[in-house]
Amino acid sequence: MVVLVDQSERFVFKPMLYELLTGEVDVWEIAPCFSDLLANTGVKFFQDRVKELHPYYHLGVNGSTISSRGGTVHLESGLVIEYDWLVLALGAEAKLNVVLGAAEFALPFSTLEDACLRGSEVLELQSFSPASVEDIARVHAKAYVSGLEKSMDQASEKGIIYIDGSGPTYATATTFKESLLAAGARITIVDSVVAASKSSQDPPMGFALIRTPGHHAIPKGPMGFCVFGNVAIAARYAKHVHGLKRVFIIDFDVHHRNGTNDAFYDDPDIFFLSTHQVKLQYRVWSFCGTIFIDELFSL
Repeated sequence: MVVLVDQSERFVFKPMLYELLTGEVDVWEIAPCFSDLLANTGVKFFQDRVKELHPYYHLGVNGSTISSRGGTVHLESGLVIEYDWLVLALGAEAKLNVVLGAAEFALPFSTLEDACLRGSEVLELQSFSPASVEDIARVHAKAYVSGLEKSMDQASEKGIIYIDGSGPTYATATTFKESLLAAGARITIVDSVVAASKSSQDPPMGFALIRTPGHHAIPKGPMGFCVFGNVAIAARYAKHVHGLKRVFIIDFDVHHRNGTNDAFYDDPDIFFLSTHQVKLQYRVWSFCGTIFIDELFSL
Protein backbone atom coordinates (compact mmCIF):
# COMPACT_ATOMS: atom_id res chain seq x y z
CA MET A 1 0.00 0.00 0.00
CA VAL A 2 1.16 3.52 -0.79
CA VAL A 3 0.47 6.26 1.76
CA LEU A 4 0.69 10.00 1.03
CA VAL A 5 0.92 12.58 3.80
CA ASP A 6 0.61 16.28 3.06
CA GLN A 7 -0.30 19.26 5.20
CA SER A 8 -2.53 20.62 2.43
CA GLU A 9 -5.72 19.09 1.12
CA ARG A 10 -4.80 20.08 -2.44
CA PHE A 11 -2.04 19.42 -4.94
CA VAL A 12 -1.05 22.83 -6.32
CA PHE A 13 0.66 23.16 -9.71
CA LYS A 14 2.45 26.42 -8.97
CA PRO A 15 3.52 27.37 -12.52
CA MET A 16 -0.18 27.92 -13.31
CA LEU A 17 -0.96 30.25 -10.40
CA TYR A 18 -0.71 33.29 -12.67
CA GLU A 19 -3.38 31.85 -14.98
CA LEU A 20 -5.61 31.42 -11.92
CA LEU A 21 -5.01 35.06 -11.05
CA THR A 22 -6.11 36.20 -14.51
CA GLY A 23 -9.15 33.91 -14.56
CA GLU A 24 -7.89 31.69 -17.39
CA VAL A 25 -8.23 28.53 -15.29
CA ASP A 26 -10.33 27.41 -12.33
CA VAL A 27 -9.05 26.23 -8.95
CA TRP A 28 -9.93 22.60 -9.62
CA GLU A 29 -7.78 22.60 -12.77
CA ILE A 30 -4.51 23.60 -11.10
CA ALA A 31 -5.23 22.68 -7.48
CA PRO A 32 -7.32 19.49 -7.32
CA CYS A 33 -8.02 17.91 -3.95
CA PHE A 34 -5.79 14.94 -3.19
CA SER A 35 -8.91 12.91 -2.38
CA ASP A 36 -10.23 13.49 -5.91
CA LEU A 37 -6.85 13.13 -7.58
CA LEU A 38 -6.11 9.81 -5.89
CA ALA A 39 -9.57 8.29 -6.13
CA ASN A 40 -9.47 4.69 -7.41
CA THR A 41 -5.68 4.62 -7.34
CA GLY A 42 -5.13 2.60 -4.17
CA VAL A 43 -3.11 5.44 -2.63
CA LYS A 44 -4.23 6.35 0.89
CA PHE A 45 -4.10 10.08 1.73
CA PHE A 46 -3.73 11.72 5.15
CA GLN A 47 -3.91 15.48 5.56
CA ASP A 48 -1.46 15.89 8.41
CA ARG A 49 2.02 17.07 9.36
CA VAL A 50 5.04 14.90 10.13
CA LYS A 51 6.24 15.22 13.71
CA GLU A 52 9.05 12.67 13.85
CA LEU A 53 10.74 9.99 11.75
CA HIS A 54 12.03 6.78 13.32
CA PRO A 55 14.03 4.68 10.84
CA TYR A 56 14.93 1.16 11.90
CA TYR A 57 18.66 1.52 12.48
CA HIS A 58 21.02 2.10 15.41
CA LEU A 59 24.72 2.07 16.15
CA GLY A 60 26.13 -1.05 17.76
CA VAL A 61 28.45 -1.04 20.74
CA ASN A 62 31.54 -1.15 18.53
CA GLY A 63 30.29 1.74 16.41
CA SER A 64 29.23 -0.32 13.42
CA THR A 65 25.83 0.42 11.90
CA ILE A 66 23.13 -2.21 12.24
CA SER A 67 20.15 -1.42 10.05
CA SER A 68 17.11 -2.95 8.48
CA ARG A 69 14.76 -1.55 5.90
CA GLY A 70 11.84 0.61 7.01
CA GLY A 71 10.78 2.58 10.03
CA THR A 72 7.87 4.60 11.39
CA VAL A 73 6.46 8.07 10.67
CA HIS A 74 4.84 9.86 13.60
CA LEU A 75 2.24 12.47 12.64
CA GLU A 76 1.11 15.46 14.69
CA SER A 77 -2.37 13.93 14.98
CA GLY A 78 -0.83 11.01 16.88
CA LEU A 79 -1.12 8.54 14.01
CA VAL A 80 1.90 6.28 13.48
CA ILE A 81 2.57 4.84 10.03
CA GLU A 82 5.00 1.98 9.50
CA TYR A 83 6.89 2.01 6.21
CA ASP A 84 9.24 -0.15 4.18
CA TRP A 85 10.36 2.67 1.86
CA LEU A 86 10.14 6.39 2.57
CA VAL A 87 10.16 9.26 0.07
CA LEU A 88 10.49 12.82 1.40
CA ALA A 89 9.49 15.87 -0.66
CA LEU A 90 10.76 19.03 1.01
CA GLY A 91 9.22 22.35 0.01
CA ALA A 92 10.72 25.80 0.33
CA GLU A 93 9.50 29.25 1.27
CA ALA A 94 10.75 32.61 0.06
CA LYS A 95 12.93 34.27 2.70
CA LEU A 96 11.76 37.86 2.61
CA ASN A 97 14.32 38.95 5.19
CA VAL A 98 17.19 38.30 2.75
CA VAL A 99 16.40 41.24 0.47
CA LEU A 100 16.20 44.70 2.00
CA GLY A 101 12.63 46.01 1.85
CA ALA A 102 11.08 42.76 0.62
CA ALA A 103 9.27 42.05 3.89
CA GLU A 104 7.64 45.48 3.77
CA PHE A 105 6.82 45.77 0.08
CA ALA A 106 6.95 42.36 -1.64
CA LEU A 107 3.68 40.54 -2.26
CA PRO A 108 4.03 36.78 -1.65
CA PHE A 109 2.88 34.74 -4.64
CA SER A 110 3.77 31.09 -4.18
CA THR A 111 0.65 29.42 -2.76
CA LEU A 112 -2.98 28.94 -3.73
CA GLU A 113 -3.94 31.26 -0.89
CA ASP A 114 -1.62 33.96 -2.26
CA ALA A 115 -3.21 33.72 -5.70
CA CYS A 116 -6.75 33.91 -4.31
CA LEU A 117 -5.83 36.90 -2.15
CA ARG A 118 -4.02 38.74 -4.93
CA GLY A 119 -6.88 38.08 -7.34
CA SER A 120 -9.11 40.58 -5.55
CA GLU A 121 -6.36 43.21 -5.70
CA VAL A 122 -5.31 42.88 -9.35
CA LEU A 123 -6.74 44.99 -12.14
CA GLU A 124 -6.12 43.41 -15.54
CA LEU A 125 -5.86 45.87 -18.42
CA GLN A 126 -7.90 44.26 -21.17
CA SER A 127 -6.98 46.66 -23.96
CA PHE A 128 -4.36 49.26 -24.70
CA SER A 129 -3.13 51.27 -27.63
CA PRO A 130 0.13 50.80 -29.52
CA ALA A 131 2.91 53.24 -28.79
CA SER A 132 3.18 56.15 -31.18
CA VAL A 133 6.21 56.80 -33.36
CA GLU A 134 6.83 59.84 -31.15
CA ASP A 135 6.98 57.58 -28.07
CA ILE A 136 9.51 55.29 -29.78
CA ALA A 137 11.56 58.22 -31.07
CA ARG A 138 12.26 59.42 -27.53
CA VAL A 139 14.69 56.50 -27.37
CA HIS A 140 15.33 55.32 -30.93
CA ALA A 141 16.44 57.25 -34.02
CA LYS A 142 13.53 58.23 -36.28
CA ALA A 143 15.42 56.95 -39.30
CA TYR A 144 15.56 53.49 -37.75
CA VAL A 145 11.86 53.53 -36.83
CA SER A 146 10.72 54.63 -40.30
CA GLY A 147 13.13 52.23 -41.99
CA LEU A 148 11.79 49.30 -40.00
CA GLU A 149 8.22 50.22 -40.92
CA LYS A 150 9.11 50.33 -44.61
CA SER A 151 10.85 46.96 -44.44
CA MET A 152 7.57 45.24 -43.50
CA ASP A 153 6.64 45.02 -47.19
CA GLN A 154 9.79 43.01 -47.81
CA ALA A 155 9.02 40.84 -44.79
CA SER A 156 5.54 40.18 -46.18
CA GLU A 157 7.04 38.91 -49.43
CA LYS A 158 9.81 36.77 -47.93
CA GLY A 159 8.13 35.70 -44.68
CA ILE A 160 11.14 36.58 -42.54
CA ILE A 161 13.99 39.04 -43.04
CA TYR A 162 17.23 39.90 -41.30
CA ILE A 163 17.21 43.43 -39.89
CA ASP A 164 20.42 45.33 -40.48
CA GLY A 165 22.12 46.04 -37.19
CA SER A 166 24.38 44.46 -34.61
CA GLY A 167 23.54 40.99 -33.40
CA PRO A 168 21.07 38.47 -34.83
CA THR A 169 17.68 40.17 -35.16
CA TYR A 170 14.94 39.11 -37.54
CA ALA A 171 11.50 40.41 -38.49
CA THR A 172 8.27 39.07 -39.96
CA ALA A 173 5.42 40.98 -41.58
CA THR A 174 3.87 41.85 -38.21
CA THR A 175 7.04 42.72 -36.27
CA PHE A 176 6.63 46.50 -36.50
CA LYS A 177 2.97 46.40 -35.44
CA GLU A 178 3.62 43.97 -32.59
CA SER A 179 6.63 45.94 -31.37
CA LEU A 180 4.54 49.11 -31.16
CA LEU A 181 1.91 47.16 -29.24
CA ALA A 182 4.49 45.78 -26.77
CA ALA A 183 5.85 49.26 -26.11
CA GLY A 184 2.28 50.51 -25.74
CA ALA A 185 1.66 47.93 -23.03
CA ARG A 186 4.57 49.33 -21.01
CA ILE A 187 3.29 52.88 -21.48
CA THR A 188 -0.21 51.88 -20.38
CA ILE A 189 1.25 50.33 -17.23
CA VAL A 190 3.05 53.62 -16.50
CA ASP A 191 -0.19 55.58 -16.97
CA SER A 192 -2.09 53.21 -14.69
CA VAL A 193 0.54 53.17 -11.92
CA VAL A 194 0.90 56.98 -11.94
CA ALA A 195 -2.89 57.40 -11.80
CA ALA A 196 -3.24 54.86 -8.97
CA SER A 197 -0.47 56.51 -6.96
CA LYS A 198 -2.58 59.67 -6.69
CA SER A 199 -5.43 57.88 -4.91
CA SER A 200 -3.66 55.07 -3.01
CA GLN A 201 -1.57 55.25 0.14
CA ASP A 202 0.21 52.02 -0.78
CA PRO A 203 2.75 52.17 -3.62
CA PRO A 204 0.97 50.68 -6.69
CA MET A 205 2.73 48.15 -8.91
CA GLY A 206 2.30 47.09 -12.51
CA PHE A 207 3.42 44.07 -14.51
CA ALA A 208 3.59 43.87 -18.30
CA LEU A 209 3.72 40.29 -19.58
CA ILE A 210 5.11 40.97 -23.04
CA ARG A 211 7.84 39.76 -25.37
CA THR A 212 10.44 40.84 -26.05
CA PRO A 213 11.60 43.20 -23.32
CA GLY A 214 13.91 44.71 -25.91
CA HIS A 215 16.84 45.46 -23.65
CA HIS A 216 19.50 44.84 -26.31
CA ALA A 217 18.02 47.28 -28.85
CA ILE A 218 20.26 50.35 -29.03
CA PRO A 219 19.06 53.87 -29.90
CA LYS A 220 20.19 53.63 -33.51
CA GLY A 221 18.92 50.14 -34.29
CA PRO A 222 18.11 46.55 -33.30
CA MET A 223 20.35 44.10 -31.53
CA GLY A 224 20.19 40.63 -30.03
CA PHE A 225 16.62 39.69 -31.08
CA CYS A 226 15.34 43.02 -29.73
CA VAL A 227 13.59 45.64 -31.86
CA PHE A 228 12.52 48.42 -29.47
CA GLY A 229 13.69 48.99 -25.90
CA ASN A 230 10.28 48.81 -24.22
CA VAL A 231 11.46 49.59 -20.70
CA ALA A 232 13.59 52.47 -21.93
CA ILE A 233 10.63 53.85 -23.89
CA ALA A 234 8.38 53.59 -20.84
CA ALA A 235 10.97 55.26 -18.60
CA ARG A 236 11.40 58.23 -20.92
CA TYR A 237 7.63 58.45 -21.34
CA ALA A 238 7.24 58.62 -17.56
CA LYS A 239 9.75 61.46 -17.45
CA HIS A 240 8.42 63.53 -20.37
CA VAL A 241 4.67 62.93 -20.11
CA HIS A 242 4.13 62.53 -16.36
CA GLY A 243 7.01 64.69 -15.22
CA LEU A 244 8.66 62.08 -13.00
CA LYS A 245 11.90 63.50 -11.68
CA ARG A 246 13.74 60.24 -11.10
CA VAL A 247 13.34 56.77 -12.63
CA PHE A 248 15.27 53.70 -11.50
CA ILE A 249 15.58 50.73 -13.89
CA ILE A 250 16.78 47.40 -12.47
CA ASP A 251 17.60 44.65 -14.96
CA PHE A 252 18.43 41.08 -13.97
CA ASP A 253 19.53 38.79 -16.74
CA VAL A 254 22.51 36.69 -17.74
CA HIS A 255 23.14 39.33 -20.44
CA HIS A 256 24.02 42.99 -20.07
CA ARG A 257 21.13 45.34 -20.90
CA ASN A 258 23.35 47.23 -23.31
CA GLY A 259 20.56 49.02 -25.18
CA THR A 260 19.11 50.58 -22.03
CA ASN A 261 22.64 51.38 -20.90
CA ASP A 262 23.30 53.35 -24.11
CA ALA A 263 19.95 55.16 -23.98
CA PHE A 264 20.49 56.63 -20.51
CA TYR A 265 24.26 56.72 -20.12
CA ASP A 266 24.29 60.53 -20.08
CA ASP A 267 20.84 61.05 -18.54
CA PRO A 268 21.17 62.12 -14.87
CA ASP A 269 17.45 61.58 -14.16
CA ILE A 270 17.22 57.90 -15.11
CA PHE A 271 19.41 55.56 -13.09
CA PHE A 272 20.18 52.14 -14.53
CA LEU A 273 21.39 49.01 -12.75
CA SER A 274 22.19 45.82 -14.67
CA THR A 275 23.11 42.53 -13.01
CA HIS A 276 24.56 40.01 -15.44
CA GLN A 277 27.12 37.26 -15.78
CA VAL A 278 30.72 38.41 -15.91
CA LYS A 279 34.14 37.01 -16.76
CA LEU A 280 37.29 38.27 -15.11
CA GLN A 281 38.70 39.77 -18.27
CA TYR A 282 39.08 43.25 -19.69
CA ARG A 283 35.47 43.26 -20.80
CA VAL A 284 32.39 42.33 -18.86
CA TRP A 285 30.94 39.31 -20.60
CA SER A 286 27.59 39.93 -22.24
CA PHE A 287 25.47 38.85 -25.15
CA CYS A 288 26.84 41.56 -27.41
CA GLY A 289 30.32 41.94 -25.89
CA THR A 290 29.41 45.33 -24.48
CA ILE A 291 30.30 47.54 -21.50
CA PHE A 292 33.86 48.21 -20.41
CA ILE A 293 34.99 47.98 -16.81
CA ASP A 294 35.38 51.77 -16.62
CA GLU A 295 31.67 52.16 -17.48
CA LEU A 296 30.46 50.17 -14.50
CA PHE A 297 30.05 53.05 -12.09
CA SER A 298 29.29 55.99 -14.35
CA LEU A 299 26.98 58.43 -12.54
